[in-house]
Amino acid sequence: MNFENCVYRTDVHIDADGERASCRLLALQLAECPGLSFRVTRDVCSLCFAHTQSLLETHPVFPSVVLQQCEMALLEGEVSNREKVQELRDRAEAAILEYQDLPPATGNVESCDVVLYCNETHLRLDDVIQSVLQQTEVFVLLHLVDGSIEGQLFTRYMGRENILVHHCPSATSAMEAVHEVHAKLRSQYIAIQSPLTISLPRRLANALGELRETGADILGSQGGSHPSRLPQIDRYDHYLAPETLVFRRATFNDMGGSAARPDSAPEFVFRATCEDRRIAVSHDVDIKPLEPLSVIPLGPPPGYSVILVGTLRNFARGFPTISQPCDVVLPFHGQLDYVEQALAGLLESGNDDIVVHLVDDCSPVDTETLLRRWSAHPQVRTYRNTENIAQFQSFNNIFPYLETDLIAVQDADDISLPNRFREAATLLQLADADYFGGAVELFGDETVRQPVMHETDDTSQVLRTRYRTSYYPEFRRADYFVENPTSVFRKSMFERLGGYPDFGGALVNRASLDTEFQTRCFFSGVRFAVTREVVLNYRVHAQSATQDNQSGWGSKARAAATMEVQRRRKLFLAGRFDPRSFGALGRYQHATQRITFPK
Repeated sequence: MNFENCVYRTDVHIDADGERASCRLLALQLAECPGLSFRVTRDVCSLCFAHTQSLLETHPVFPSVVLQQCEMALLEGEVSNREKVQELRDRAEAAILEYQDLPPATGNVESCDVVLYCNETHLRLDDVIQSVLQQTEVFVLLHLVDGSIEGQLFTRYMGRENILVHHCPSATSAMEAVHEVHAKLRSQYIAIQSPLTISLPRRLANALGELRETGADILGSQGGSHPSRLPQIDRYDHYLAPETLVFRRATFNDMGGSAARPDSAPEFVFRATCEDRRIAVSHDVDIKPLEPLSVIPLGPPPGYSVILVGTLRNFARGFPTISQPCDVVLPFHGQLDYVEQALAGLLESGNDDIVVHLVDDCSPVDTETLLRRWSAHPQVRTYRNTENIAQFQSFNNIFPYLETDLIAVQDADDISLPNRFREAATLLQLADADYFGGAVELFGDETVRQPVMHETDDTSQVLRTRYRTSYYPEFRRADYFVENPTSVFRKSMFERLGGYPDFGGALVNRASLDTEFQTRCFFSGVRFAVTREVVLNYRVHAQSATQDNQSGWGSKARAAATMEVQRRRKLFLAGRFDPRSFGALGRYQHATQRITFPK
């Protein structure tokens, strides 16, 4: 599908000045300003089509068109409502400035692993390789996976800059080649390169930009052997051209890698669709075939059921599970029955390599018995705050006492599932990531949960209200995207970022500090790894930090915290910044004391 099929494009005419068409979407934007033209050139249609949306502020092309029409009308003085036109002009100009002024989120060049499955029979292999190495605005690490028995590519390309050569005679497809070399990957992204196509210079820059803008897990584009369109779950087909696929490394790992099928690329996309992952389709033609591309025969349709949480990785080749020691920080302020359940969930599920830091945040009830009893457990360390500093500052204060390289958040009212820490350790290592997040299942007070989650009679919506999932953020809307109660991150990253922030005072510090930390991590280039597996039971109740009348939604403290998050986000967007200066690691260290009890 191309821009000539756009549903908003009508009344096309060609005259001496070229081709022009009426744009119904532009007409809607200009409806309150009669007299402004909504006819556009062919070039504008072509640029606009890949990003067609109805919101002026979120479209990369539309604001320029609107601004031009408004300025011409104001200059010629042929408008009946000058104030309306001026207001629309200002909105368009603000949207343009936002897009122009935004720097890359990390301030650094992005990188991408490119996997090329090939052998000596591909005659123009040198041209293909050069097209990958000459990508602009992206640092490329090219993996040549030699599927031939002789493995002659070893001698031809060994020692070349940015090239790694792998001899994998067992691999039968590009996706299987990715699986074979996954331990040698270095970046957050993986691109498939066909030996029968040339990558245009901006292929990877466009693809990575699209993944970051949309928060998608997988991207494919047209211009390959098949027309690109959004996958559907009711039929198995070639939806994305395999030779155009670019996807997140952590997504590939979380899905269990490739399946042992000849049609592993279409199967991978279909399985991701059944898992309700975000899939983006780019309409940029970023590859050029060297010869007519053959269509890979499809195997039998996979017998997958659509799932709203979890993964279908049992249908893939999979990766070994990894265990790694982890510190778990559990601050609490009263509600001792919830604390007991949280501790039991942590320590009665075979998590022998975790260390629990139990912090009494100046509880209003007597905690002596609870602390004394749990301090006798070999995996529990006990602390008491001399003042109420809230959960995030309590978390910061445990940093000097950490004993491992991973740190996990544990809210006192939630229950971790037995798979949580294995999922985190495995995905962090496989994806070489810094920050892990997963899905949660809600339980608790139904009178609170249903209004909050907007329960409906629709079956799929009812299922969705039972779960919350972490996801990769959209760049311009990077906010709260990891379910914080599932967070596990590397100690070194937490220190480098300066820990959770301080908004001033225990009450406001209960609200949105996790949102600020996630946003700061994202714009600092921290690598996230997100699983769709449920790793925690999230308790919904009226006394939680998001529901009570002091720090919950609608409270003054929550509003103040939200404003501070928005202020800082603008600073992060403005350019390079020192993330440590926004953290509060150690600021309240005086308030937390390690306590021990005589045996």
